[in-house]
Amino acid sequence: MKPAFLLVLMFALLFLGELLTAVYLYLDRYGFSVQKITQYIHGNPEMFIQKKSFTGLLEIHLPHFIAVSVMFFVIYHFFYFFPVKKLYFIAAGITFVFIFLNFAIPFVILTNENVAFTKIFTFLIFIGASVFAFVLSALFTLRKIYQKC
Repeated sequence: MKPAFLLVLMFALLFLGELLTAVYLYLDRYGFSVQKITQYIHGNPEMFIQKKSFTGLLEIHLPHFIAVSVMFFVIYHFFYFFPVKKLYFIAAGITFVFIFLNFAIPFVILTNENVAFTKIFTFLIFIGASVFAFVLSALFTLRKIYQKC
């Protein structure tokens, strides 16, 4: 087995683990209901959930936004070496817009809880773009490695 194949395999397993963790944490914290999203951000004294502050959300979301953006920058950087130049720019643009929206929506929900449904939508698009990027880069990388064998 070539070292490049092992590297791609380890990166793929790590990325899949991160995706599964993201889905689990989203379901645990937010769920797929507007009520649970609003409850997580605005708090619920009956369930001992404290209201999130702007500073508290910023402490959580800013480092995650930077880390996720860098991770996707690396993944989409792989596309530069493959013959999907136009698709690369479209997919990267969509992904980064929804990464930003996914991390920005909780701040908007602090002031207007009527937009809580957009958190579900942005998360689903974000995860869909993640899977798309992962599958496409893995397939092109594995195809290139296979051709060199």
